[in-house]
Amino acid sequence: MPWYCFGIFAVTELVLLQNRLILEGKTMYQMQQNRIKLSPGIINGLRSGKEQENFSAINKLRASGKPEYIPHIVDLLCHTRHSTIKAEIYKLLSELKQNESVPYLIEAILDDKNIHVRRGLIEICWQNGLKYAQYLPVFIGLVISEDDQVAFEAFTVIENMEYIPEKEIVAEQIEKAYQHLGKVSETKQYFLNEIIKFLQNW
Repeated sequence: MPWYCFGIFAVTELVLLQNRLILEGKTMYQMQQNRIKLSPGIINGLRSGKEQENFSAINKLRASGKPEYIPHIVDLLCHTRHSTIKAEIYKLLSELKQNESVPYLIEAILDDKNIHVRRGLIEICWQNGLKYAQYLPVFIGLVISEDDQVAFEAFTVIENMEYIPEKEIVAEQIEKAYQHLGKVSETKQYFLNEIIKFLQNW
């Protein structure tokens, strides 16, 4: 299922998210176009299936990587058999410093083909400290819809946000959290109550 069909979001929220991507100059079409410019050597290294070549490509990305490589890095994360490579990928993503990486990470998180690494991808979001506030609806949706462990990681991302989006969006998300309080586990009820307090006290 493509990220824009993720079932937990209302149409209005999807429009808001897509509009923000456009304003950033990061439409999905442009992302695809940017991928054409990537280094064939690095892409081949990521796709080789050989641990040493994977490791070499990751090191090159650590030195001078672009956000547009993220879909390829996540694809390797999903398919590699090597625990050392998985660890290196998580380390690389947790050290990202470019906020231009954020739309790519969100796309990867919401893509169901990455469901087995979704928790880890959300975890690196609060570890790398990039700006995720405009994706508040995404993370609240994950708290509501995912299991308690994934919900905890999404909750932690929200808890670490240094600013929040417009008042209208915040009000909508507070209302959404209230509406789901009686429909989720006790653990997630705690998360939602804390999110409500966090947003109301901002």
